[in-house]
Parts: sequence; structure tokens; C-alpha cells
Amino acid sequence: MTPGSPRQWLQRYLPLVEEGTWAWLEIGESTPLRDSLPAGVVASVFANRDLHLVLANYATTPAGVVTADEFTGVAQGAPAPPRKSWSLPGRSLRILRWQLAADA
Repeated sequence: MTPGSPRQWLQRYLPLVEEGTWAWLEIGESTPLRDSLPAGVVASVFANRDLHLVLANYATTPAGVVTADEFTGVAQGAPAPPRKSWSLPGRSLRILRWQLAADA
């Protein structure tokens, strides 16, 4: 699979969707976000058994996003610790899972 291929990106979204999933694409000022999104950054929410926030930085420069609640980074390998501040390198995608109080 070549880097950046549609198949690669679709595989990253696969764990977020199952039958009955609700998705809100390209959300702006909303409950999961503490502040407005930087230019070039798009956020989407996927809700089913878990709530995931997907941050995509289409710009070539790094950006930062602050969430209203703690989220855990979902990535291959060990998950990132729960936090509210996320840095996004240019041209990157980050999938976050809402950290429920019961999970802590």
C-alpha cells in the first residue's frame, strides 16, 4: 500500500464505524472543542460504542487544538495518555477517543 493512498486512509477510519454509527463531519465551534479550529484544520465526530474525534490538518504548517474534555490518542502501538491539548504536524490526521470519567 502506498503512503497516502485512499486505501490507507479508509483503513484508519474503519475502527470508527459500525452499524448504527452517527457521524458529524467538518464540525466547527462545538462541544468537543474548547476554541475555534486553526486554519486548515477540520474536525469530525464518530459516535457508536465510543466517541471519537478526528482532527485533520490539511495545512502544511503545524497546528494545535485544545479540546473541552480529555481524549486519548488512538494510534498503532501504545495510546497517548489522556489530555486536552493536541499538536498536529502539517498534512496529518489524528484520531482521538473520548476519555470517559469511568475510564480514568
